[in-house]
Amino acid sequence: MTYGEPLFEEKMFFFPRYRVAVYWDSLVVSHWPYQFVIPLSDVVDVKVVEKIPWYVGYGFEALPFGRVVYFRFRPGHWVEVEKSSGFWRKLVLTVKDVDRFLEIINRQRPFRQRF
Repeated sequence: MTYGEPLFEEKMFFFPRYRVAVYWDSLVVSHWPYQFVIPLSDVVDVKVVEKIPWYVGYGFEALPFGRVVYFRFRPGHWVEVEKSSGFWRKLVLTVKDVDRFLEIINRQRPFRQRF
């Protein structure tokens, strides 16, 4: 995967180690010491999440029984990215500009037919 200038990048002021970036071929989510590099060809679905389960706190949380990783740093809307491979199948991300993130990631990922 090549990196260059990201098409979408977001950092949070109060959590400077949290970063979401969309490149032409991948989605990179990092919060020290964790980093997820997801090829856009591996992304199955992207949707807005308005409610997170009550047992998920703020910050980084990995729930192995649901195979979900939460990056929850503020209240509001979140984005759920579903992958087709790997142990962690879903990532729930904090993104300020949800509409712009969805527009860019849906435009960049290749057409994928679901069966």
